[in-house]
Amino acid sequence: MVDSIPVTSVERTLCDLATGLPYADLKRAFEKAERLRLIDHGKLREAVERMHGSPGAATMRQLLGYDPRPGTETRSELEIAFLELNTAAGLPPYQRNVVVHGHDIDAYWPEANLVVELQSYTWHSDPEAFERDHAKLAELQISGCVVLALTYRQVTNEGEWVANAIRSTLKAAEDQEPGTKAA
Repeated sequence: MVDSIPVTSVERTLCDLATGLPYADLKRAFEKAERLRLIDHGKLREAVERMHGSPGAATMRQLLGYDPRPGTETRSELEIAFLELNTAAGLPPYQRNVVVHGHDIDAYWPEANLVVELQSYTWHSDPEAFERDHAKLAELQISGCVVLALTYRQVTNEGEWVANAIRSTLKAAEDQEPGTKAA
C-alpha cells in the first residue's frame, strides 16, 4: 500500500503487462525500469516462474533473455527506433550518446569515425537549435568525421536506405589503407 492505494512490485507489473502489451512496448517498459534501477532480477525470475502456463509466461521468458543495456542508453523514441533498425539490419554495434570532438553525439562508430546525428523536428526545429545543430555538424566534419544527419522519417520509414548508407560508409572506411583513416 502506498498512500492507501494498493500497488504491485515492478516485477509483478511487468508480468501483468506481458499478458496484453505488444512485446516492443513491454521491452520499452523493461528498459525504463532497468534505466531507473527498479528491477530485482532474482524477484523477476521468481515472478516469471510463478506464471508457468499463464498468459504472458512465454513472453516474459523471452524478456528474461533480452539484454536491456543498449536500450537504457537511449534518450528518445527516435534513438530507440534507430537502435532497433541497426540491430535488425545486422550493422555493427555503435557507441550511444558519447562525446566526440567536444560534442554530444547520438551514434558513433569510432573505427570509421562515423557520426550519426538524429534530427527530430521536436528537438531541432527552433532557430537556435537549427543554428547550433548546423555548427556542430560542420565542426565535426572539419574535425575529420564522416557525418550523417538523419531525420525521424528517414529512420522510421526509410530503414533500408539508412542501413545501406551506414553500411557503405563503414565499408568505405574499412577499405581504406591502414594509416589513411581520419583521426
